[in-house]
Amino acid sequence: MPKAFRFEDDMKSSSTTIAACAWARQGAKIIALHGIDEKGACGCGKRQCGSPGKHPIADLFPKGQHSATSSVTKIRRAFKAHPDANLGVILPQGLVALDV
Repeated sequence: MPKAFRFEDDMKSSSTTIAACAWARQGAKIIALHGIDEKGACGCGKRQCGSPGKHPIADLFPKGQHSATSSVTKIRRAFKAHPDANLGVILPQGLVALDV
């Protein structure tokens, strides 16, 4: 039986950087995704973006999810450069998420 996993503490922080670092400490890999602006448009700047707020910031993560990292230094740098970025989490092996 797998060890229980709790989504708690800093993982629920309103600070994207703090939450991202907490997830990384739990074994997840992190990727910064384009955010959504105040008008509801994707931060990538494409007028007809097919995946608003859900795709990687290419200059930081050129290989998409394959560029994801658990390096706290890289995570801090990414969210400092892009403070409005969304947080993408590649879950550790054996962990499954349900989006209800």
